[in-house]
Amino acid sequence: MVDYCAFETNVKGHSKLCDVLSPDAFVAASYHTDLNKWYSQGPGYNMSYVPGFTLANATATLLQQDNEDSLYLSFTHDNDILRYLTGLGIFDDESDMDKNEIDFKRAFKVGEIVPLGARLLTERLICQNATSGETDTFVRLLLNDQVFPVPNCADGPGFSCPLDDYIQLASTHKVDYKEGCGVPDLDVPDHVSFFWDWADGDYPTVADTE
Repeated sequence: MVDYCAFETNVKGHSKLCDVLSPDAFVAASYHTDLNKWYSQGPGYNMSYVPGFTLANATATLLQQDNEDSLYLSFTHDNDILRYLTGLGIFDDESDMDKNEIDFKRAFKVGEIVPLGARLLTERLICQNATSGETDTFVRLLLNDQVFPVPNCADGPGFSCPLDDYIQLASTHKVDYKEGCGVPDLDVPDHVSFFWDWADGDYPTVADTE
């Protein structure tokens, strides 16, 4: 009923069904969604780190390239954003979510992290120190148009993270995709590379499983 209320409101602008539900019902439904995502797409499920790392690693590779005028766009599912943040270790300091009682102090709130039309921007910032004149490179995340500080790495300008520290962070949960997913030892890609080799990349279209 909560889902119907939300979808009908999105389509019509209002829903009489919403008036039938109590505030407690919405709070409980929200927490139920958070539990579902935490234990299926987030750090509560160890397999989330496998695809999450491939996405985080691809972004880290792009950030180390010298082209300062590049803009890369990815259109994906909200679950992939959750896996990406999980693979980056954003929620590593969070305890597993309580399955019996609502934790109102939790940081993992799906409605805030991946609302309808969610977007995550990863900025590569080249900043010059006004005092020393030295130039340094930083990384900053913008989640739904708000600065999203990386835990334990937000001491740069505008709550950004030094590039070298970010690269180290991105490699923390390094995993072997084929081993993690139990993929047979086939000649198939095990990492994301199409951002930089899309023009000359040799991608198999059919896997030989025999």
